Amino acid sequence: MASVNMQSREMFVRSVAFFIYGVGLASLFIWCIMQGIMLHLQGNGAGAFPFYFLGWVSGIGGLALYWQAKELFHFAEISK
Repeated sequence: MASVNMQSREMFVRSVAFFIYGVGLASLFIWCIMQGIMLHLQGNGAGAFPFYFLGWVSGIGGLALYWQAKELFHFAEISK
């Protein structure tokens, strides 16, 4: 029984960590998109594309980590 509680606790901690990393990547997504828009509005379209690409990658990573955190939290809840 103790090992089940330990595994459940580890899954919960991992899900919280994934959620925090996902929030960080979502913040990076917003920042990159805003920087890209600002550069586009200033007429520097070529300089905006690296920000758009980094924003796209961080957005996909943030969504993937959020999904993983949600699934791990669910498994931690049913493993109690």
